[in-house]
Amino acid sequence: MTEIFTAKTVEEAKALAARRFGKSISEIRFEVLDEGKSGFFGIGRSDAKVRATVVSAPAPAPAAKPEPVV
Repeated sequence: MTEIFTAKTVEEAKALAARRFGKSISEIRFEVLDEGKSGFFGIGRSDAKVRATVVSAPAPAPAAKPEPVV
């Protein structure tokens, strides 16, 4: 699952992604697309933009079958 999030800062965008996916930040891989700009007195300001991808947990290894006792 991958989505792009925008916010005033990169950290806010990451937090928004974590809330949206219902995961912790450590469970999501982020790619910063734009760090944003503060602008001068708000003029020319742009939001930060990140691509967030939920990291899928590896599938558990199948349980070993016990050897039959004869």
